[in-house]
Amino acid sequence: MRRATTLTLAVLMAMILGAAAVQLFFVADRSEAVDLRVADARGAEGNLRFVVQLSSASDGDVAVRYATVDANAVAGLDYTAASGEAVVTSGETATVIEVEVLPRAGRTAEVRFVLELSDPRGADIDDGRAIGTIEP
Repeated sequence: MRRATTLTLAVLMAMILGAAAVQLFFVADRSEAVDLRVADARGAEGNLRFVVQLSSASDGDVAVRYATVDANAVAGLDYTAASGEAVVTSGETATVIEVEVLPRAGRTAEVRFVLELSDPRGADIDDGRAIGTIEP
């Protein structure tokens, strides 16, 4: 929503002040934008820890929805499906989403699932997909 508002304001500024003012406005706006991304995780047992990182600290809380999606790993067999909301509190730059790896006898190869981010509040998603790799 913030970028749509920015574009609307830029168009209005161009109409009133001219193109030079719009270029300055976009440069200033880019420096204030906060982006978030999630990193891949891997492990054999316990919990896989996905780090959600902000490009810079925010003046307010940043929240994002997340959910796991099967690839060749199967929820309920290889890992516990997870969904919810992750929050990076004001002034912080990261939070962790944990996904439980289920013990499975006879696992001989790596299996994977995806953690997807959606519906951000207070930031824009730069990279919203991470691979969870469960090692044998």
